[in-house]
Amino acid sequence: MKNHAQRRSASIIAAALLALVAVALLTSACGKKADNSANETGPYRKSLNVADQAAAIRTLQTIYRAQTEYMLSHAEDYGTFEQLAQDNYLDQRFKSATPVVEGYAFTIKLTPKAGSASAA
Repeated sequence: MKNHAQRRSASIIAAALLALVAVALLTSACGKKADNSANETGPYRKSLNVADQAAAIRTLQTIYRAQTEYMLSHAEDYGTFEQLAQDNYLDQRFKSATPVVEGYAFTIKLTPKAGSASAA
């Protein structure tokens, strides 16, 4: 029962972190990609922004699912993008430390668990 509670707790924490990252990403990226063309105006620019944001959210959801699956099969540890791609939890677009997907750069910072040998 304790193991199930730990997994649920880790899943809730991961979901909360993912939501915070999504909000930060969308807040900082809003409108940046559509500014490349001087001919884009009004509703067209807004629809491009919405599509870009939706793509970023889908990518974050994919990363969340990959991290959850990785964590469940790797002693409740999370993986880097390279590890997730190597183990086929993510596709090869994520094979670098800072992959760029749909025009957005994604990063992961892993913090060792408290009390682990690598946390010392």
